[in-house]
Amino acid sequence: MGCKSQSEFEYRNIPAEYEYLYKDTPTKRAETLKNLKNPYYIKTALPKNYDTTGKKDYTSIFQSALFNNREVVFPKGKFFINKKGLTIPSNTKVYFEENSVLHFEKNNMIRYEILRIHEVENVQVYYANIVGDRNTHTGKDGEWGFGISIQDSKNVLLYKPIVKDCWGDGIFIGSEGKIKSQNVSVDGGLVDNNRRNGVSVTSIIGLKLSNLIAANSNGTFPKSGIDFEPSLNWEFMEEVNVNNIVTFNNQEDGLLIVLVNLKAPREKNVSININQHTDLYSKYGMGLMLEKKELPGKLPLGFINIQNVNYKYNINGDIRNYSLIPDNKIKIMISNLKSNNKTDRVFNSQVVPNNLTIKNSGK
Repeated sequence: MGCKSQSEFEYRNIPAEYEYLYKDTPTKRAETLKNLKNPYYIKTALPKNYDTTGKKDYTSIFQSALFNNREVVFPKGKFFINKKGLTIPSNTKVYFEENSVLHFEKNNMIRYEILRIHEVENVQVYYANIVGDRNTHTGKDGEWGFGISIQDSKNVLLYKPIVKDCWGDGIFIGSEGKIKSQNVSVDGGLVDNNRRNGVSVTSIIGLKLSNLIAANSNGTFPKSGIDFEPSLNWEFMEEVNVNNIVTFNNQEDGLLIVLVNLKAPREKNVSININQHTDLYSKYGMGLMLEKKELPGKLPLGFINIQNVNYKYNINGDIRNYSLIPDNKIKIMISNLKSNNKTDRVFNSQVVPNNLTIKNSGK
């Protein structure tokens, strides 16, 4: 058990059994590095005897390396990143050596991106290791400080990122304009102790989210491990595939699906597959909110398939429906749900949505 970050939340240390999700052997890391054909080692641009304790600001050197090279290697050490953050351009591969960590500058900003992947394509980032400013933040407002932000981009891979202590989300995936984010993969990784969500997905066509642990999200709502939640009715939630995910000790839901903002003049289509989701110690293993009567428009169509899930030690129950009415046109299938929770197995006596089927679920 760790320290308390606020009165009603207690941080839990992540069990060693889940390290495989975000750590690789030295051999595997070396193999990944060898796949870079012409890597540029940033340390060659740093001053002689450069600082590796985070006291010097090399942000401009890092940014120049990213703009002028298509394969970039960050060196070992703790490095200070100023409030500008870092932007990754199209057609770029980025590799972080073991024990290479970017620490974000103390600030009072309501919005920031430490690693920014915006309006680009064909980006691969391996072993990013980012620490946000949560513990040094001087402001009180805002919830949009992101460790890694992917917006309006396509063909993006994050491989085993570690993102901790951000003022908002560890990883954000979505669109700020009406450009579609498409074909994004997050394979492995750890998001831990972020103030809003571990991972937020607001708009996507084609997402593979696998082998990730999202832990200890706490501070400001939704306070969930992984949150699929469009903000506007022109956004998308299509071809989403989630596999082998662990959510751990999040203040509210382990995994949250909120689709009320997809009500639109024309029916939108939703397609979400969730396989092998394990949650431990979050308030709920999963939360759903599919309808809000006050919002105009037609309900979205499509499906949410949830299978092979295992929920343990949840404070309030397995799955909660946050909608106050059952109206729903999305077909929901829940199969092979296991739980050791003593409360009601599904929805904890809340309103049950229409078009729900439950198979082979038991304690």
